[in-house]
Amino acid sequence: MKTQKAIQITEAIREAIKDAGQDGIPSGHLYAMLMGFMSLHTYQAVIDILVKTKQITNNSHLLKSL
Repeated sequence: MKTQKAIQITEAIREAIKDAGQDGIPSGHLYAMLMGFMSLHTYQAVIDILVKTKQITNNSHLLKSL
C-alpha cells in the first residue's frame, strides 16, 4: 500500500514538472506548492529518484522534464 502511494506521488510530481513546459519550474516554487502535503526530505527524495531515473533534470534547482 505504501509503495503504491509513493509511486503515485512520484508520478504526480513528474507530471507537474512536465506540465510546466519547456521553461521548467524552480524547485523551490514546486516545493512551496507541496509543502503542506510532504516534508522537504520526502520532496527531495522524490526529485532525486526522478533525476536518477532520467525522467527530469535538475540544473541549478530548475526542474525540467525529459
